[in-house]
Amino acid sequence: MQALIRNIREEVILRICDESIPRILKCLNKLTEDQIQYNSNNNTNAVNNLILHLEGNVRQWLIASLNGQPFERSRPEEFNRQNQLNTQELTRLLINLEKDVRNACEELTVSYLLTKFSIQGFTETGFSICVHVVEHFSYHTGQITLITKQLTDQDMAYYGNLNLNIQNQQV
Repeated sequence: MQALIRNIREEVILRICDESIPRILKCLNKLTEDQIQYNSNNNTNAVNNLILHLEGNVRQWLIASLNGQPFERSRPEEFNRQNQLNTQELTRLLINLEKDVRNACEELTVSYLLTKFSIQGFTETGFSICVHVVEHFSYHTGQITLITKQLTDQDMAYYGNLNLNIQNQQV
């Protein structure tokens, strides 16, 4: 059972802290301050707002539930177009989030994974919270990547020189 807990902890950290946050930081470094605030229309969100939204979501769903603490969140403020942070502020926010996710994941237990929580009106187990947060973070990281590619016409080269044509095999 401890191996399973360790694997879940490592997977959450890998997907959020070691993959998604560095990808978002890479995007931030390619965008101008104006591009970070850019919205193509009234039904899309700026990179700035997506980062604020991710930070609020992870803190409410994962960190607060793992730490057993109440969490006050103003979700509409995450999407408020007047709520504009610059690159430096967004970078600091993501770095702090990464640290807090790593620390919170140390609290993962079998009990947590099986406990039910009510978050935003949804009843979820700790395990489903872990899945939700990873999926949600990845989803919006993809949006931020798309926005960055559209505005800069640059390949983000997340996989660099890796050969992604290697065939599957059990190891």
